[in-house]
Formats: sequence, structure tokens, C-alpha cells
Amino acid sequence: MLELGAEHDQDLQSEQDEQETHHVRCEDPQVSTSLQFSEENIHELSQENMFFQLNHWNTQMGLQVKELGADHVGWMKKINNIIQKITLSENTVKR
Repeated sequence: MLELGAEHDQDLQSEQDEQETHHVRCEDPQVSTSLQFSEENIHELSQENMFFQLNHWNTQMGLQVKELGADHVGWMKKINNIIQKITLSENTVKR
């Protein structure tokens, strides 16, 4: 008889624990928010992450293009100076 009473008390305690756990899950905003966050926003977060990665890549490429452009302008000036010197030398020789 004592064993039945102990089992009954244990069953009641288990039911109360389950109800409290369910109650906490339903009412605790942090738990529900974290579940929504992990289930509903993963796709959105991965898109944001991809956007930031692409934005970073675009910025880096822009900087490299500017550097190459500056190098190109520098080389064009050097080439033009060489051409002018050659032209001046040719004109001097022709006279």
C-alpha cells in the first residue's frame, strides 16, 4: 500500500514538473524569442551576413581599382614624358 502511495506521489510530482516546464516555455519571452530567432530568422541572418561580406568585398575591390587607376595615371605620365623626350630628340636631330 505504501508503494502505491509513493508511486502516486511520484506521478503527481512528474505531472507538476511537466506542467511547470510547459508553463515556463509558454510564458518566458526569452525562451520563445530564442526559439523564434533560431527557427525564423536564420535565413534572414544568412542574407544579412552575405550582404556584409559582399559589401566588404566591393569596398576592397573599389580600393584596389583606385590604386590601379593611380598606378595607371602615373605610368601614363611617365610614358608621355618619354615620348616627349624622344620627339624632342628627333626634332633636334632633324635640324
